[in-house]
Amino acid sequence: KRINEMDIHPTGPLWGKGEAISKNDTLALEQSVLKDWQDWQQQLEKLGLSQERRALRLFPQNLKWQFINETSLLLEFELGPGSYATAVLRELAEIQDMSQKISAVSPSPSE
Repeated sequence: KRINEMDIHPTGPLWGKGEAISKNDTLALEQSVLKDWQDWQQQLEKLGLSQERRALRLFPQNLKWQFINETSLLLEFELGPGSYATAVLRELAEIQDMSQKISAVSPSPSE
């Protein structure tokens, strides 16, 4: 009931040094998912990050949107601490990194 009411949220690990906060089946699941990322885990620990958890969902508040013209959309919203606007935008739009395609078709400065 509390999950459906958005009072609490499922969480996922943010890797770092220290003991994992999750236990039992959750710990086993997270360790199996992270088994191919051991190099990353070790480096995050060396960088001094600590084990933390982050909500796996977020809900923007006070969402406002307006088309500025045919190709531009203005979005405004508020997020709670620890949430990132880029995560919201990723879910709302198809974003492609065109830098590789552009450099492949653009003539070099010497041409």
